[in-house]
Amino acid sequence: MSKASKEAFMDDLVESGNWSQGDLFSRVNIHKWIAEFNEMSRLARTGAIELVDELITNSQIKDMARIKALERMHECLNTIWSNTRFAIKKDKNKRRMDNLNEMLEKIEPWLSETSFTTTTTTIRGETSQLKIDEILFKKIYNILIRLYREMLVPLNESDLIFYSVEEYSVDDIKAQLRDRIVNQG
Repeated sequence: MSKASKEAFMDDLVESGNWSQGDLFSRVNIHKWIAEFNEMSRLARTGAIELVDELITNSQIKDMARIKALERMHECLNTIWSNTRFAIKKDKNKRRMDNLNEMLEKIEPWLSETSFTTTTTTIRGETSQLKIDEILFKKIYNILIRLYREMLVPLNESDLIFYSVEEYSVDDIKAQLRDRIVNQG
């Protein structure tokens, strides 16, 4: 293969997109769930994502949204754990992630205990109203927030959130590869 054809081959290879799919995996299986957790956190706190919705939505719908959001926060952490546990590099971080998962398993049965329904009988009939056990709800919410924050450390130390390596330009990589192939065979 001539020097010119090797250079053309390298240009095609480098620009073909034949790279690791780790970035795509991280965006879909980690970053998406981190963003979802943050959104559900706001919904669990206020009963609405947007300020206007918080002001105009009735309390029953907000309470229902808060309860569902708390459950989804738990689901997000479970999903993040199951999507990342295999990629955790250090043993201490593996143990840390496993401990966080054990906490998530212990919390799960308590999620259904955060709300209850009261029934009122009047002349017009019975009405049911959803109520939140605010003390238990806030306790679980705070635990989930703490677990989320603790989970970010081993994820980041394993380069699953931010890369800890230097960034290289594609042009530099192409030049290095071209030089190696052309000059070193």
